[in-house]
Amino acid sequence: MSSTLAAPTLPLTRGVDLEGWLDAPQFEPLDPGNLKALPAIRAAGFDFVRLLVNPNAFTSARPSDPEPAATLGRVLKAARQSNLRVLVTLYDESPQKAEVVGGGRALDTYLVLLERLGGLLNAYDPRWVGLEPLDEPGDCSLTPTTWMQRETQFVAAARRSAPNLTLVLTGACFSDSYSLTQLVPPVDPNLIYGFQFLDPLTFTQQGNPANELWAHFRNVPYPLAKASLPGILSGILKAIPDAPTRTQVQKEFLSISSDTFDQRNIQAQMTAVSNWAARNSARVLLGSFAVRQSAPRPDRMRWFHDVRTAAEARHFAWAAWSWSSPFGFGLTENGKLPADLKKALGLP
Repeated sequence: MSSTLAAPTLPLTRGVDLEGWLDAPQFEPLDPGNLKALPAIRAAGFDFVRLLVNPNAFTSARPSDPEPAATLGRVLKAARQSNLRVLVTLYDESPQKAEVVGGGRALDTYLVLLERLGGLLNAYDPRWVGLEPLDEPGDCSLTPTTWMQRETQFVAAARRSAPNLTLVLTGACFSDSYSLTQLVPPVDPNLIYGFQFLDPLTFTQQGNPANELWAHFRNVPYPLAKASLPGILSGILKAIPDAPTRTQVQKEFLSISSDTFDQRNIQAQMTAVSNWAARNSARVLLGSFAVRQSAPRPDRMRWFHDVRTAAEARHFAWAAWSWSSPFGFGLTENGKLPADLKKALGLP
């Protein structure tokens, strides 16, 4: 990528996502132990955190209520004291998100929130704080033009109160790489473009209890060879006692894993994003890449290594998901980053 690109105000290199801090739909007091993790995150070699914040906690708060803004401020202050930059990422899984994305009545409320958040973040040094207006929009039916119009509204709302804040935009289809590469970015030197990487889902999501079908996936390796798929699927199906569920799991598995997946697939997707970025003079953030702890451990480390090195080779900043996780995606074990994972992530 050209070295002549104008750098965003917020420099990002190697980060980690913070799941379960401020992403509850209704405000919940922050566990004091979370703030104590920030020095450990910095000591592990990360230079920024991607802090997930649920917008509904803000929109449902009364104007006189100091929360959740006060807690967000404490996190930002503690992160700065730990020499960590913060990307505040609005993360919402509620039905209201569809209205925001689709331009429904909730959009006006959301734009007011972005202006309010911009004003809050404007009080901080823009070299240390940025804002991602919406993670994983989740509407794969939107045309790139329509979605870019929506993101332009997000940018305008935030910039009314924070003209120097770095903003991160993403693609409409769950922030995947393909929908990102369909965008025509606006002319703005202080934007970064983010995407997430979770392929192949049969590997990265195996055992995930949040999906009743993926919860049955077990012993899926990486790299994944096409010739091994029948045997892997057979082992999964043998562990399922009832026929209807077996049929559903088989259909789901084959729909998302029907061919070989290895380092070449990762490289190809990263190259597509890199080529798009070069054409559009765009800076890129791989905002999350994750494998559940239930995946075979050596393969999990190999996948993290291959995704991370592919991103770095193309000068993408990256954030690994997640420092800790209630859903089995945590990087840490007993509060510490294990040596094999540090090596896979290229951390000192």
